[in-house]
Amino acid sequence: MLRLGPLPLGNGPRIVVGFSDTASDILLKETDKNGLDIAELRIDQYASFTAGHVLQEARRVGHYFPTIATIRLKREGGNWDLPEAKRWTLLKKILPEVCAVDIELSAESILPDVVESAHAAQKLVLISHHNFDQTPALTELNKIAERAKSSGADIVKVAAFARNQGDILTLAEFTLANRAKNLVTIAMGPLGMISRVFFPALGSILTYAYLERPMAPGQIDYVETFNWLKRFYPEFHQEKPEKRAGC
Repeated sequence: MLRLGPLPLGNGPRIVVGFSDTASDILLKETDKNGLDIAELRIDQYASFTAGHVLQEARRVGHYFPTIATIRLKREGGNWDLPEAKRWTLLKKILPEVCAVDIELSAESILPDVVESAHAAQKLVLISHHNFDQTPALTELNKIAERAKSSGADIVKVAAFARNQGDILTLAEFTLANRAKNLVTIAMGPLGMISRVFFPALGSILTYAYLERPMAPGQIDYVETFNWLKRFYPEFHQEKPEKRAGC
């Protein structure tokens, strides 16, 4: 079974919450007490990109949760618009402190190096694709998943904006067809909120929520997401590892 640090994946939904460097220790402790599964380190939203600051934050948050390091490109919904060489250097330095990295499929200049280094360090690699304008056709979505897997993805993450119910159905069909690929599928936007609760039933292994503010269109508050999942998934949080944090 795939594991993110001490946390097994695939036995029901797991919630990921993105944290910038503004999250207080009190908030981290409270969220840990409430049973959050995974913290995404949104490094692209940090006040400083110095290695010392980033490593300090990774250790601080990693004390409570398994962590995914993300330095999201601006063109895919993040804040990072500095040279790719700098992003790669920062990812290399943070690898020992996290359980996984998330890198875009479109980051062709550094993608092979990120995958190789992460796997050498025995870390998971999420290869992601984001489309904030529309939902691609099913054939294109399948090609994206195949390219991500062939590039070395342990987890394939596809997020696309849903303009209508047909887009929701397309993403649902895509999820069912590719669930063996350790898939994360998200329909973004107001219509896509349903995907964050019910796509795990189709095979999406992670769902993303927020604590302080949404980091993507259509995200649901963590507490509300937690309550919905408890209601619809009997297995949700039935098996907790003795140690949730650490990689």
